[in-house]
Amino acid sequence: MDPTSRTETTQRYLTDASHISMDVIGMAGFGHAFNAFDIRPGERTMATETMFMLRNFSAFMAMPPFLRKLPFGWIARMKSATEYFTSSVENIITERQKLVQSGKNVSRDILSLLLDAAPQEGAEYAPLTSKELYSNCLVMLLAGHDTTASTITFTCYHLAANKHVQKIAQQLVDKVLGNRDPEYSDFEKLEYIEWIIRETLRLSPVVVGIPRTNQNDFEWKGTVIPKGSMVFTMFYAHTDPEYFDDPYTFKPDRWDGLELKHRFAYTPFGYGSRSCIGKKFAMIESVIALAMMLQRYDISIDADYGTMEIDAVVTSKPKKDLYVTFTPRKKL
Repeated sequence: MDPTSRTETTQRYLTDASHISMDVIGMAGFGHAFNAFDIRPGERTMATETMFMLRNFSAFMAMPPFLRKLPFGWIARMKSATEYFTSSVENIITERQKLVQSGKNVSRDILSLLLDAAPQEGAEYAPLTSKELYSNCLVMLLAGHDTTASTITFTCYHLAANKHVQKIAQQLVDKVLGNRDPEYSDFEKLEYIEWIIRETLRLSPVVVGIPRTNQNDFEWKGTVIPKGSMVFTMFYAHTDPEYFDDPYTFKPDRWDGLELKHRFAYTPFGYGSRSCIGKKFAMIESVIALAMMLQRYDISIDADYGTMEIDAVVTSKPKKDLYVTFTPRKKL
């Protein structure tokens, strides 16, 4: 989607959102331009290979190990996508290491921090090994790309289904930004856009669930959950009327001064010491991206699309492709 276009366009939006998030995490996290939008039809990119891997991950891992080695069909494609992704990550790390060794100035980003990781005086830990460095970069790219892409896609769906919310958001964007591009300092002024993202993640959480093992027998609403059970809570808590009034209605205004009735009632980024380390980055990226879309376009979907069904494989995505229509706003 070209933000300067004055022509109405309809996009299979998860693909575009994946390109947006891949380009953002590439530059902000690794100082690397993936140029996801500058590709020819059918060309392989980090975004396309990541989407394929995540969509087929559960089915692939459910197979007996010997079947994963079959050299044909989608199984071979899975191996090819994995090799493409891992080699791309390795090349990014290698190129950065060469720049550092040459004494050239490099971007201060996530990769720089990982490369700089070294023991402090008196610390009991060692610098990251090559394997640990690679593994951390891999997780940052996967987690920083796929989840945000789904968040932006789900948000477009909810805005298209709730035109009054979209109108309020556009009025705010017009007031704060006018026709200029947003800056980091605008983030706090776009609070209503943040409420839209929060409400989207309440109704359409991207992470399938956070498993926890029950340490003791526990009774919940008349049901005994025995010790040792694997418990997933996210989807249910987000729409439990005990914690949210009118829970199935998309109401961003509910976040205006909302105090949660329970600290685990809303957990799109997890909770505790292992909650998502990139949650602030993801929120800023989503708010800024959405503000730029609303600044330029009216967002709509086909009236026949109906209620979105979720395909919960590793992360949540629309089960049926979501085609979003972007109509240039008349004010521009």
